[in-house]
Amino acid sequence: MRFLLVFYFIFLYNHVFSIDDTLKYNILWNKRIDYFDSATIVFKSDIFVNKKSVYLSYCSINNAYIKSFDTKNGDILLLSDKLNVKNTYFNVLSLKNLILANDFFNIYLINKRNLKTLIKYETPIGFSINNVGYIDNSIYSSIKSENNISENAWLTKSNINRLGLWDTLVKISIDTSGYSPYLYSDFNVFKNKLIFVQNRSFNFSNLDGKIDFFCFDIKNKEIKWQVNDLDSSGNSNVNAIYVNKNNVYFLGHHTIYAFDIVSGKKLWQYSISSSPSYNFLLGYANIQFSEEKLLLKTNGDLLVCLDINSGKELWKSVNSGSNPSKMKLYKNKLIYVANNTNSTKTSIHIIDVITGEILNRIQSPNENNILKKASFNCNQSFVVKKNKLYISDSYYLMCFSL
Repeated sequence: MRFLLVFYFIFLYNHVFSIDDTLKYNILWNKRIDYFDSATIVFKSDIFVNKKSVYLSYCSINNAYIKSFDTKNGDILLLSDKLNVKNTYFNVLSLKNLILANDFFNIYLINKRNLKTLIKYETPIGFSINNVGYIDNSIYSSIKSENNISENAWLTKSNINRLGLWDTLVKISIDTSGYSPYLYSDFNVFKNKLIFVQNRSFNFSNLDGKIDFFCFDIKNKEIKWQVNDLDSSGNSNVNAIYVNKNNVYFLGHHTIYAFDIVSGKKLWQYSISSSPSYNFLLGYANIQFSEEKLLLKTNGDLLVCLDINSGKELWKSVNSGSNPSKMKLYKNKLIYVANNTNSTKTSIHIIDVITGEILNRIQSPNENNILKKASFNCNQSFVVKKNKLYISDSYYLMCFSL
């Protein structure tokens, strides 16, 4: 009898995670990811879902793969060919029938139905790809030359059916002070406006950053407005750009800025701290929107909720975990993966959007079995779709019912 009770409680621990009185997480399936190479160490993975398949991309040293799994039971469906990548950078976007992927030197178009590579574009020697995006049947890319004597950076555009035939939208060269150009965009378009930033600190120290902010009119092919030295005490990381309604938001070193996307007028700014403390840095921070609220997660343990119109602080949580993943919203709950405060463990964090209360932290159910290294990773994405959460802990792909 005692054995049966112990077994029952172990089963509950592994299969039901109580969040609050109204929300429970139940594991629907939990499937081992059999990597092509048993020695694979995953540095980054991305997950996206359609009606019948869960797609998981994962990148190790110089190799990347994409697998698809059945959404109902987690059974493996397809495995892509091995993609040779440089270092550990591999980025994936899900299109309607295609997967758009890139590393520093290649762009791939992959058929979703069979995971076969349709097109592989290699950059010419001496050039590298910072990031890519997809807008209205065209692929946009930020490209940089690697020649330090005559260094240039471009924003380019190519029709998806003529990949590699690039039209130059913007070209910026190394300036007289020696700052090297580095262009970045999330390729989010609002009313034909494309926002990008220039980081001129690439060859300088982290405390010598020069961030310039641009708005490019795609239709008229011209820069509509720009703000120079927006974050003049920034670092060498160019951070994500967020567009919500008529506004665009940029994360500097310690400060978040809000602009009107049409006029370029600065609406407000909110500074976390002038201290270089890791807890207040925004280098790997990210934000999420919930009605009239803007939720800002710093690198460290601080989570701040701001009024989206004024930038006024509404509440903050100081034990919300560090090194956060991208955040998702689900029924007034903020969900993200982060390192636990004052702990070596990494968990899914569940936060109440209204109050900032930490409702729960969920560790991988596989963390205490024979795979001691199984753990959620802040560099690995997750998906919340139709009352289900799909996530990987590097060794297993799993599906929770919300």
